Amino acid sequence: MYLDAHTHLTALTWFNMEDMSVAGITTVVSPVNFSSVRAVASSTIKDVWDQQIEFHLDRASKNLINAYAMIGVSMVAIPKDPENLLKILPEYLKKESVVAIGEIGFEPSSRTCKDLKIQESIVRSQIEIALDMDIPIVFHVPHSPENKTKFTAKTLDICNEIGFPMHRVTIDHSSAANIEMVLNAGAMVGITVQPWRDLKPDDAAELVLKYGPENIIINSDCGNKPSDPLAVAKTAFSLKLKGVSEQDIEKVCWSNAKSFYNI
Repeated sequence: MYLDAHTHLTALTWFNMEDMSVAGITTVVSPVNFSSVRAVASSTIKDVWDQQIEFHLDRASKNLINAYAMIGVSMVAIPKDPENLLKILPEYLKKESVVAIGEIGFEPSSRTCKDLKIQESIVRSQIEIALDMDIPIVFHVPHSPENKTKFTAKTLDICNEIGFPMHRVTIDHSSAANIEMVLNAGAMVGITVQPWRDLKPDDAAELVLKYGPENIIINSDCGNKPSDPLAVAKTAFSLKLKGVSEQDIEKVCWSNAKSFYNI
């Protein structure tokens, strides 16, 4: 059995989910997917949160996939009035199907708010909420290697400053550029196997071979850009071809994420 720790259900067709289930992907965690071209009202994003929890999780269950949600104020969908979302975020985090704040973080190319000071304020507010509610956080980091290292360091520094426990942090979309920084900090490494990120199953398998399976989580981040809903299963297959033990494959494709999200 495999767990896709970051896939956007709104981007998955019925047949995508059927294929995932057949391939052994029995559990997914899904952040809200709302890449707006401009800042909208917080009420619009609240409706998207509700649709995620009340509609899309059920779509997955009909394909024998246990689905859970991450909820948060995303760096690519910052509304005109983010304070209104931050006020209601705790009530959403109490819902049984919501297992993390995410995905949040910094994105200099955001179309809804390029002001990194505002982004930082929203990040800090959500870390404080997560600390108060004892819930994990999944952080996005940008694509380029330079920005990946820059914003990984910034995110980890803010978590340390606030006193948020590192074992409850996943730095997602990690790569060779920042993986050592994340592991040395004691946080979880999310490796996104996705065509547009130029990271193939074989590349992910090589990172697992080099750094070990203990703090690594494989995911697909299926979304609006070229993606592969079977990325986790294909990475498991690549690891098998390289002679990695079933126990270690189970860690990076199942139990590490299951433990992190407490599901």
